[in-house]
Amino acid sequence: MDNEQLLLSIENMLDRMFDQKLEKHLEPIKKDIAELKLRVTRLEADMAELKLRVTKLEADVAELKDEVTGLDARMTRMEYKFDVLTREVTQLKDNVIDLTGRTANLEKSSERTNSKLDSIEKSMQEQGERIKRIEIIHLENDLIPRVNNIESCYMSTFERYKDYNDRLPELFATVSNVSRTVQTHSEKLKKIS
Repeated sequence: MDNEQLLLSIENMLDRMFDQKLEKHLEPIKKDIAELKLRVTRLEADMAELKLRVTKLEADVAELKDEVTGLDARMTRMEYKFDVLTREVTQLKDNVIDLTGRTANLEKSSERTNSKLDSIEKSMQEQGERIKRIEIIHLENDLIPRVNNIESCYMSTFERYKDYNDRLPELFATVSNVSRTVQTHSEKLKKIS
């Protein structure tokens, strides 16, 4: 073997050794690269899914923004209504306070009126008692004797009329005769004159 062949043989041997060593060292690196490729593929798929989810979330956020805008408008209207109600309640409270004061004044006035009415009732009772006494005195001393007198007069007149009642037919006959006689005399007088 000459030098050149020897060198070639050594070179081949070194190449094989180097290839083996390199292959030995490259094998885990190739494995890691393959695993990294698989993981990158999975990450890309996860990224695609995340992009879809982010797009959906963006749509949801836009929808929520619209709802929040609507809620904000409704809240503004509710705040306005609340302010109006607060003013009305305050006014009602003021009215109740005013009515309470007026009611207290009415109660005092009612008490004074009741007191006056009690006094008037007492006075009317006293007047009623006086009138009863006057009526009794007036009836017993004045009216009853007069009524008795009137009654006796009417009774005596009644008795007389009653007595003459039986004689009425006779009286009517007499008056009729007198009337005929006057008429006859009247005709005779007319002829004579």
